[in-house]
Amino acid sequence: MKRLLIVFPLAISMPAIPTPVAAQSAKPTVCEALAIDWDNIGKRLASNLSRGLTDNSAPRGTLRKLEDMEQWQKAEMVYAMMKDNKCSLPDSPPSAATYLTAATGCDLAKLRARSSDVPECDRRNWKKTGE
Repeated sequence: MKRLLIVFPLAISMPAIPTPVAAQSAKPTVCEALAIDWDNIGKRLASNLSRGLTDNSAPRGTLRKLEDMEQWQKAEMVYAMMKDNKCSLPDSPPSAATYLTAATGCDLAKLRARSSDVPECDRRNWKKTGE
């Protein structure tokens, strides 16, 4: 006995998310986007190092190490894409020390506010250590 399976097509329509006019006109070039990715890798490494300074949990420490390995793999891919697109290459590899002061400030602000939503944690505003 054969069964007949009737499938109804389902169309889900979602409204388009409006983007600000400034964001539409200020689209970064490929090289700029890769440079931002390169910079963000250092910020992620600094954030992981900062969180690990006061944490004594082995499972969370292992997770941080895995996240660091993921960032290093991403750095390899970003570097290769920068070379392929003939972008200017960074002078040094991503380093946790570059943004460690900002990352530590973020973690301390979270502890003081007892909240994860603090302005010190907006990575777009982080300054490099020594600036």
